[in-house]
Amino acid sequence: MKFLVTFFFLLFSLSSTPPTANLTVVIKNIDKLEGQIHMGLYDNAESYLKTGEEYRVAVFKVTDSEVSYTFKDVPLGVYAISVYHDANEDNECNRNWIGLPTEGYGFSNDIRPSFSAPKFEDAKFTLANDMSISITMVY
Repeated sequence: MKFLVTFFFLLFSLSSTPPTANLTVVIKNIDKLEGQIHMGLYDNAESYLKTGEEYRVAVFKVTDSEVSYTFKDVPLGVYAISVYHDANEDNECNRNWIGLPTEGYGFSNDIRPSFSAPKFEDAKFTLANDMSISITMVY
């Protein structure tokens, strides 16, 4: 009897796993072949663009003017991405005296902010199956 309870518990646990997909992000227009790319994947408006509150993070070396990274097994849903080119590898997006980034940056949907960072609503996209998106860096 104990075996049957354990079996059905395991069967139920496995069948309740939410569906997932792979999300490939292609980052274009990287101006210098140095430093790292920092990318944050966000799953809600409240945490969007807050350091340490990303759903997932990716940091990897710049190897070409166009690089890609795949987030694997991401639950289906609504997400937004922010990315910056940490050319000097100090683990922050450097800014000038008025707060504008001095290193390359980009957002999903290729949002080009004017006077402030974009809102989650502007950068969001729906992950419904395996997909690839591109982000063009702004310098």
